[in-house]
Amino acid sequence: MEDGEGRMSDLIITSKQIGKSLKEDIAILTEPSLLEALETQLRKEARTRGEEVAAGKLAKDAVMAACGETILKYHPELTEKLSRGGRGHRDGFHEIERETGRSDDTIARWVEMLKKIKIAGGFAEYFALHAPDIIARWERSLLKGDLKLFNPEIAEGPEPQLYVGFAESLYFLSDESIDIIITSPPYNLGAEKWPMGGATDPFDPLTEGREERKNGIGYVDVRPEKDYQDWQIECLKELYRVAKDGASFFYNHKIRQNQGKIIHPIDWLRSSPWIIRQEIIWDRGSTHNHCAQLFWPIDERIYWLTKGKPRLPDKPIGFPTIWRIFGPVPNTWHPAPFSNDIPKRCLDALGWPGAVILDPFGGSMTTCYVAQKMGYQSIGVDSNEEFIRQAIKTHGWRNKINE
Repeated sequence: MEDGEGRMSDLIITSKQIGKSLKEDIAILTEPSLLEALETQLRKEARTRGEEVAAGKLAKDAVMAACGETILKYHPELTEKLSRGGRGHRDGFHEIERETGRSDDTIARWVEMLKKIKIAGGFAEYFALHAPDIIARWERSLLKGDLKLFNPEIAEGPEPQLYVGFAESLYFLSDESIDIIITSPPYNLGAEKWPMGGATDPFDPLTEGREERKNGIGYVDVRPEKDYQDWQIECLKELYRVAKDGASFFYNHKIRQNQGKIIHPIDWLRSSPWIIRQEIIWDRGSTHNHCAQLFWPIDERIYWLTKGKPRLPDKPIGFPTIWRIFGPVPNTWHPAPFSNDIPKRCLDALGWPGAVILDPFGGSMTTCYVAQKMGYQSIGVDSNEEFIRQAIKTHGWRNKINE
């Protein structure tokens, strides 16, 4: 692209009426109309199909850098600290998080992108530096026929649709509207204490093998077992309704222990309309609820369920049936968050451009976050409105909760 094209992107950004407050400026810079105008202009000036594809990805980089530059305009005291990099440079982000309502991860990506573009010498130089790599990946993926591996235009999908609701009553979703479901329901572990866990009082047989739960999880998690299983079957039937023919459903649960006997998820899955295609063992590598009288339960199950014959990718799935993914998620506000790698692996295996993803027990909305980063439209549902609001803040989303 010509040198003037870089200046054109700067002109589009600076022509926005900014200068009122950091919060308002960031809102203006991140509004969809700016990105659309920038992509349109860059594609118009592109000389080849390859550069036109690259323009979509690099336009997003330009907006990120503009946000980073705006932050430094309001907080020049961070300039020296940010130039040093490293995890410690986020120490000054707390005030910015309050002002903008965006997470420190989002802010860090903005200022890091500004730094990269400045190092390159400007946006035109940055484009010239990175476009060849994007074009090369595009060409390789065309040969493989797998566009989702490269396509910068779906490098980040739309923000998810978020609902306060219950998995057994998704009245706001149409029949056969969902392609892939990825979720982990509550395990019915008890409201106050884990049924398995380190003894809180080794001299009291009533508490042996139990551990106080510090926080709730947003759901009533203590039910008579029959009621719990009937509820899960009800949820599975409702999810079957909203799933398209050929849909895949990844259902994460664990084998629980009660009165010396195991309770296995397969007990109620066989009573649902879903086909159980495969059982995946998730090796978490850690457990928070072990008992000295039992082998440590570091495994959970992920069931690949399908509605009829599943829609399969042309390429091999390429993953084994044992997934070694470290389970605990550090420094998180949610008491039972998903690892990012779980939904990512599911979508790497079976996703395709245009697929609609649903997590009906959204919690921290990890599935929706990963789906967006991979270019998918997603829907997140949870009964706890506060969890959804915290997820919006954590992931830097601008959307509102649907009524």
